[in-house]
Amino acid sequence: MFTNSEFAEKNPKIVYDFYKASIDGWKWAFENIEKSVDIVFEKYNPLNKSKEALLFEANEIKKIIFDKNGDIGTISNEKMNLILNTYKVMGLIKNDIDLKSFVLHNSFQNELNSEEKEYLKTKKSFTYCSHNDLMPFEATLNNKHIGIIEEYLVEISKNLDIELNFVPTLNWHESFEKVVENKCDILTTIADKKNREKLFNFTNPYLDFPFVIATDISKPFIEDLKTLKRVKIALVKDFATSNIIKNRYKNINFVEYPNLYEALEAVRKGEVYAAIDSLAVIGYEIQNHFVGDIKVSGKIDENLKLYMATNIENKTLASILNKALNSINENQKHEFFNKWVYINYQNSIDKDAVLKLFILILAIFFILAIIYRAYLLKKTNQELENRVAFEIKQNEEKNGILLQQSKMAAMGEMLENIAHQWRQPLSTIGICTSGMELKKNLNMLEDKDFYDSINHIKSSISYLSNTIEDFRSFLDKDKVLSNVNINHLVQKVLDILNPSLQSHHIEVIKNIDDFEFSTIENDLIQILMNIITNAKDALKDLKDEEPRYIFINISKNQV
Repeated sequence: MFTNSEFAEKNPKIVYDFYKASIDGWKWAFENIEKSVDIVFEKYNPLNKSKEALLFEANEIKKIIFDKNGDIGTISNEKMNLILNTYKVMGLIKNDIDLKSFVLHNSFQNELNSEEKEYLKTKKSFTYCSHNDLMPFEATLNNKHIGIIEEYLVEISKNLDIELNFVPTLNWHESFEKVVENKCDILTTIADKKNREKLFNFTNPYLDFPFVIATDISKPFIEDLKTLKRVKIALVKDFATSNIIKNRYKNINFVEYPNLYEALEAVRKGEVYAAIDSLAVIGYEIQNHFVGDIKVSGKIDENLKLYMATNIENKTLASILNKALNSINENQKHEFFNKWVYINYQNSIDKDAVLKLFILILAIFFILAIIYRAYLLKKTNQELENRVAFEIKQNEEKNGILLQQSKMAAMGEMLENIAHQWRQPLSTIGICTSGMELKKNLNMLEDKDFYDSINHIKSSISYLSNTIEDFRSFLDKDKVLSNVNINHLVQKVLDILNPSLQSHHIEVIKNIDDFEFSTIENDLIQILMNIITNAKDALKDLKDEEPRYIFINISKNQV
């Protein structure tokens, strides 16, 4: 991308925004190559290339367009000098060119607002205080700051084009106080923001690692910290994150040690069952001191999040630090981490260490295999549970259909019984009304005859009404538990079935205790009707002269 120096100087934001939008466009194009090829093929294809040719071209460009950090749009001074010298040799350039004036560097500065830029102009340097023993993140060695965070600070210093000077302290608490008292500009690590907002301005978290559980090599994998209620767990004393863990898992027996090395040494000696800290810190200690003795056996649902902080009065510096941290890409972060974890391990390697490392890798492999097997078993069990639940539901639906079919069959027979039962009361009503009408016409209707007939009609209507009520109850779909008397329930069933039983000359002999119980009345009526109907069907095939009996014996002690 090219522009003139005057425009870039007067419009830095426009230049930066155009640059950033172009880079974002290239990134999108290479993350979505097939979509990009479709767009080029349809709208920007004057040479009429095929999709296959455009796709090949895009994949080849992708191989060479990214730098070693995975970024697009970076310019290497070494490469520019090589090009410049080549052009000089070819005679294409005769005068010297100042690359600093030719190449617009430090695009990060364009992310700063005017207030932040003016603030930086007033400062020649900043001071920073740190934790003196938190490797691989940071530590103090011979009054120098070392570790992953030092790599961050070097990059920030380069991006801001300003010096960052280290102020050694005896411990983190002294660093904390120096920033509070404005004797130090930056606190490099702080893990707990709670109740500290009135003292500091915080960046966003720039380091984030899960907390893990470390045990000796013989212990099994730990799925949940809550299962370790009866053993001792080691934490590092006076760490804010240790307090967070203690507050969350109040039923665990925690033991505090001055530092992580002593905590892991206690694990190795069997004084405690396990120790908890961040993955990076425990991994560093294992690599340097406990290979083959200590392993990571589980994790908890807490992460170590580290922030940078400034004094509460220095909000502008916190904002600048936040933007500087955000400008560090993921590949650089991985380089910083791998540099300290890998180099320190290599410096102490020997044959025993190789053997211990092999054992550790083998143990991790078995742990992962066990975890994967447990995952497969859990998945299989879930599938089986789902299948069983599905089959149970299917069976319930089938049983419901069979029950309904049985009920409909019983209804058909019951309708036949009802029709038979209604003939006599309807006939009685008809005779009474006809008799009263005849006597009235002959002036022979006396009061006694009138009231006798009325009583017969009322009795018949009551009988009809009871029959309808029995039928309605039988059809009721509501399954409600209620207290019922067993004699009344059996009699209600027999009242429905009596016409059919009498037509087949079947006598019912009852021996029933008198008691009440709780049941779904409609369902039990249907069950009794089915049993008695089956008995009737078995008896009706007997010869006419043979006696036909159905015995109903119900005892309270046998229910």
